[in-house]
Amino acid sequence: MAAVGWLAFLLVVLSLGIFAHPCDTQELRCQCIQIYSDFLPLLFIRSVWLIPEDIYCSREEVM
Repeated sequence: MAAVGWLAFLLVVLSLGIFAHPCDTQELRCQCIQIYSDFLPLLFIRSVWLIPEDIYCSREEVM
């Protein structure tokens, strides 16, 4: 009986995933708002992100 409940739950979750808009969780443009090419001391860097180019942004970004 519990398997039927899980199957119904799985069916509901999958059907909601089909109707969800795929762009709600993504930003559809480049994320860098400013280009900074001067030297930046390591003291000011806490983390570095590398965002590869894709169909929404034609350049590779390093943040």
